[in-house]
Amino acid sequence: MLIPEGVQPNVGMKISSHMKIRTTRLAVLFFVAMGLSVALASSVRAERFGHVLVVEDDGRILDAANPLPLENRRLVFRPRASGGYVAEESAARRRNRTLGTALGFSPGEAAPIRVDLKRPIRFYGRSHDSIWVHPHGAIAFGANWQVGSAARANAPGNLLAAVMSGPPVMAGLWNELLPGRANSSGVFVHQEKGRVAISWLDVASVRPAGARNSFFMEIDREGRILVEYSALATRWGLVGLSPGADRLSTRVEDIREVRSINAEEAVFGWYRDRPRLNSAALSRRVHAELPDRFEFLTVFTDQPVDAPHLVYAETVANQTSGLGQPIFNHSGIFGSANLEHLIIMNDIGFWADDPTASPMHPAYNYAPSTLAVLAHEAGHRWVPRFLDEPFMQHADSGHWSPGLASTASFLGGAVFEPAGDGAYRVARTMERFGYLDRYLMGLIEPEEVPPFFALETGDTPDRPYQIGETVTGIRREVVIEDLIQQLGERYPDSNQSVKKFNMGFVLVVPSGSTPEARDIYKIQSLRRAFAPFFRKASGGRARMATGLGARQPIRPLSGDIDLLAGRPKILQAEVFPAEDTETNLDLDWADLDGNLTLLEIIIDHVGDTAPIRVDLAAGSYGRQRGSVQLSLAGLPPGARGLEILLIDSDGQTSSSLRLPMPL
Repeated sequence: MLIPEGVQPNVGMKISSHMKIRTTRLAVLFFVAMGLSVALASSVRAERFGHVLVVEDDGRILDAANPLPLENRRLVFRPRASGGYVAEESAARRRNRTLGTALGFSPGEAAPIRVDLKRPIRFYGRSHDSIWVHPHGAIAFGANWQVGSAARANAPGNLLAAVMSGPPVMAGLWNELLPGRANSSGVFVHQEKGRVAISWLDVASVRPAGARNSFFMEIDREGRILVEYSALATRWGLVGLSPGADRLSTRVEDIREVRSINAEEAVFGWYRDRPRLNSAALSRRVHAELPDRFEFLTVFTDQPVDAPHLVYAETVANQTSGLGQPIFNHSGIFGSANLEHLIIMNDIGFWADDPTASPMHPAYNYAPSTLAVLAHEAGHRWVPRFLDEPFMQHADSGHWSPGLASTASFLGGAVFEPAGDGAYRVARTMERFGYLDRYLMGLIEPEEVPPFFALETGDTPDRPYQIGETVTGIRREVVIEDLIQQLGERYPDSNQSVKKFNMGFVLVVPSGSTPEARDIYKIQSLRRAFAPFFRKASGGRARMATGLGARQPIRPLSGDIDLLAGRPKILQAEVFPAEDTETNLDLDWADLDGNLTLLEIIIDHVGDTAPIRVDLAAGSYGRQRGSVQLSLAGLPPGARGLEILLIDSDGQTSSSLRLPMPL
């Protein structure tokens, strides 16, 4: 992904009275393809146009859009005496309302504003005397939002995590709204008679740009919630409510169909104005058509699609140590034995006809070319996601810090020239694989990496610096040994590493459609240019072949029978001792439907202990694979083992897996 991802979501969970569970990290990482294989016939059309493979959607590759259906509707949530809510949906009722006081959000700002209440109100049975209003269409109760929480159109995969990783939240429309962009619009707060009403009036969204959206939320001191919508131009976002990070479970379904909400349950409707790409289903289809020779696949679509990020890459296999990644080979779920890295470039319309020109999409127009963006995404194959300063600004960003003198790496940083008085001018960015990149790629030895430096500014932006910017900061000298200290030595080293790679180019089109000649030409131009570009960017030390190779008979699709049936699957798991009395549980999972929500843990011991349920939805929903690491404290004495089970939002369960306790 080219734009830094920001705050990594945490997992909320209920802590039992006798046991504490700490989530050490939840990240979309890796999994192993295991289990029974079955042959599946496929009638989906896949056709070569030169050295571009065009794949027609078969209903599994592109999941249809699910647009927001709440224009001129209202939602009411009435608290129950036993906890939770009774919900109903009906037509909106037109009536005049007092807007109250305008909140002073700056244009494009995502910082919440605190509102102190004249009288306390109740939410999920708890009394609150303050709320934090987020410009992106939601409010938090009792505490401020986690730093960095925002609804970004360019990162739809983080929408759910952003509203569930902190305090209790009510989302009227969690969407990248822009309340400060017009004088006649805004967010208003009105309090009277034990009620507080928050109105978003004629507020634009980033998508579609400029069109207005109006809705309001009202909560009274008894806890009744009213959400009413009038004009809605946008068709994406989240609607729902959560009791906070200590919830027991999460449901994701059409909010109009919700009738009852439990006391410790979060419920959200997740709406998409674009189809969602299933990369695993696509790769299986590609590898049924093409020879299994590609370490890299680059995928375009002929329309914008929903994905974890606007443009992103995922590594599916790694046999190299010293990269900050585990050793794994998870390409089997993608229908391959050799695939290592999958790049999703999204809509071909985001990119200029000339691959050496700047991208068309405004989120990427600071990049010098489409070639540079593709090299950036390919570089994620080797550059670690998790590194401490001075290499990365955020420990899980996967990008070099903007202040790192990276010799103008595609992955971040810059070339800095002294500008006097402790200042530096940004001279070059995104030009090549820098020395750090080349070391991690296995192209050079550590002693070939010259000393460099990082600028510690204290307020480094969450974006790359632009050429010509002046940066003032404390210069910190850095050497390659500082990186090796964090990652360990790379093996194999540059004397034994692979330096020749293959990349296949794919275009996905809707069912029944044919590709535009212009789109094929654009991809062909990029494909032809990328091989020499990659070689030059690597200092002449690596090559990337971009042809499809010889034609071959179509092979039947195959895959795991449980996964293909939509059930979640535990792919591998391990229990091992940690510090003091804690026990760690690590597991990798897969769920091709992308609706995994719960992990159930049963403790095998003498005595009666209720199963523990861990809510995974914040980091798993909408994704096909992932990894979870938990720390468990206070296990009953004499516990012999753990039995673990995955549950999705449809109630489908994985096969259970029993893990003996470590000695």
